[in-house]
Amino acid sequence: MLKAIKIFFNKTIKRQLIIAVVLTHAVMMSIFIFDITSNQEKFLHKQSLNQAINLTKTLSKNSTSWVLSDDYIGMEEIIESIALYPNLQYAMLLDKNSKVLAHTNNKYLNKYVSDKVSQKIITSNDEVLILVDNKYLIDVAVKVMRDSQHIAWARISISQDANVDVLNEVVQKGITYTLIAIILGSIFSYLLGVSLTNGLNNLIEVSKEHENGNKQKRANEERIDEIGTLSRQINTMFDSMQSSEKRIEKQREDSIKTEELLIKSRHLADMGEMIGNIAHQWRQPLSIISTYASGLLFNKSMGNLSDEHFEKSCKSIENNVQYLSTTIDDFRNFVKGDRIIEYFLISDMIDSYKSLTIGVYKSHDITLVLNLQDKLHMNGYRNELIQCLINISNNSKDAIIENDVNDGLIFISSYEENNNIIITIKDNALGIPSKIIDKIFEPYFTTKHKSQGTGIGLNMTYKFIVEGMSGTIVASNVSYKYENTDYKGALITITIPKI
Repeated sequence: MLKAIKIFFNKTIKRQLIIAVVLTHAVMMSIFIFDITSNQEKFLHKQSLNQAINLTKTLSKNSTSWVLSDDYIGMEEIIESIALYPNLQYAMLLDKNSKVLAHTNNKYLNKYVSDKVSQKIITSNDEVLILVDNKYLIDVAVKVMRDSQHIAWARISISQDANVDVLNEVVQKGITYTLIAIILGSIFSYLLGVSLTNGLNNLIEVSKEHENGNKQKRANEERIDEIGTLSRQINTMFDSMQSSEKRIEKQREDSIKTEELLIKSRHLADMGEMIGNIAHQWRQPLSIISTYASGLLFNKSMGNLSDEHFEKSCKSIENNVQYLSTTIDDFRNFVKGDRIIEYFLISDMIDSYKSLTIGVYKSHDITLVLNLQDKLHMNGYRNELIQCLINISNNSKDAIIENDVNDGLIFISSYEENNNIIITIKDNALGIPSKIIDKIFEPYFTTKHKSQGTGIGLNMTYKFIVEGMSGTIVASNVSYKYENTDYKGALITITIPKI
């Protein structure tokens, strides 16, 4: 409820202005009416009380001789002489025992007044006694004295109805003036609100146009007040923003081109390293093929070539040629770099990665340990995932070499969890320093010399996983045991939704 009221009052500046003026007028006029009515009431009441006391004193003074002589007719004449006094309720003369000697209403003659208020007269020693004093009635009694002797009471009661009527009229006029002030204030505040909000609405409209893509829209600068100044400043800001956007767009385009060149450069560098790996991997198979081929020729020339030996040699040559062919196919698929979604077996993808990189690991005495869940498939970008594994494992290889770790280890695991494909890459290169672990996926961040790295590899991996596959990639440090030996290294966890 309070929220709805707050929304109603604060919805528009025009409404806030009108409500503020109305409330201000209402509060100020109410205070003014209350103050003037209160002062008027006090003044009229004080005036009525003084008049009642003076009138009663006059009655007391003029009736002294008639009371002494027990002249009831004279007392009645005195009472009748003030009977027409405005707002007079009654006037009377009483003896000391509260017996009515004269009264504006003859039915009370010779009777005793015995009400609770009148009893005060009997016990009071005051010369002037105010019996009733409120906003509706004033009742005053004054002793009738002969020299210093108390002989009777003069009593007068005056109604305050006329004062109440006067006060009601003051209140009614005050309310009328308040309503007029509120109406006039509302009209002026509405006109002022319209003037203010027209300028603000123009600014809002211009802002929305810019939000919707109309960057050429500008605010009205005709006003000479603060809104006009604000409009001019906003237009200047829009001009500056437009200029900055053009500059940023050009920088972004240049950055994209630079990044694309770096990615291509990285890809070419990886390809060059892979060619070296493949050359290293081919030495043994080519040596075996050469040995078997030479053996066949020699045994043939010597006439010692048996069918069994010939078949065994050909089988071995065929197996090694198949290995060479598989390596070439993996390299060709990687070089093609087709970005298409494929349904593939995770273990096959990692085998392709292994065939492209195993040579360099062996050359640095690094052991690759695989722990792969059987028959785990996924839809995704196969080549990009291979590239990610190469980028991550290359960093592990470099860290193992840099930290002079003997018997380097790189572990790759894959499994399914909560309908996600999880791939982890772990090494024993002592871990990533805590001060940089949160920065390793940032663009161009590298701890290597400029001649050794650009910082694009892990950032490219991050983009492939997060932006290209809607996954996550997290780096952490772990301590673990492998073959009864304790190790410490980095752990990269890749999580990809299983589509």
